[in-house]
Amino acid sequence: MDWKGLLMLAGTVACTATGQVLMKKGVTLAGTLTLGSAISTPQILLGGMCYILGFIIWLNVLQVMDLSIAYPASSFVYVLVILLSAVFLGEPITLLKIVGMACICTGVIFIGFA
Repeated sequence: MDWKGLLMLAGTVACTATGQVLMKKGVTLAGTLTLGSAISTPQILLGGMCYILGFIIWLNVLQVMDLSIAYPASSFVYVLVILLSAVFLGEPITLLKIVGMACICTGVIFIGFA
């Protein structure tokens, strides 16, 4: 595993988590969700573009990393979504969320060193 692969994996995680937060913000602002409101809400469109970029980066990750390491490591998306949701959406970070994030991080580290 090299630094290039890790940086691309981080990019995938960042794009996916950012896309989720943007789409959540967008659907909240859009009100009643229809195809028209979805494609006319900038946050939803930008979130979708983040997803596409993350997917393209992910394909490059698959070229340079073992899937058995890359796929579990993509679970860091869950941790980043919780953190970004707290900062940008005002969602609370509870003790159970902290424990869950610690479990995800510990599991990914174990798999990475296996």
